[in-house]
Amino acid sequence: MQQARSVYGDRAVYVNVDEDPERLQEMLSYTGGTMQVPVIVEGETVRIGFAGSTSLPSGLPLFGGT
Repeated sequence: MQQARSVYGDRAVYVNVDEDPERLQEMLSYTGGTMQVPVIVEGETVRIGFAGSTSLPSGLPLFGGT
């Protein structure tokens, strides 16, 4: 998770699902119930885990927790 946050920086909106039960449910809806972070959502595209891409535009939800 830290690697994704350091790469995406201000281009993503970080959501700590440990502290926000509603956003946790939103994350789980994107992942089909999988509890793995980060979850990166870009329109209709959902990326579970971090593969090192840095080409995403700003303002994307970046779901994570501790």
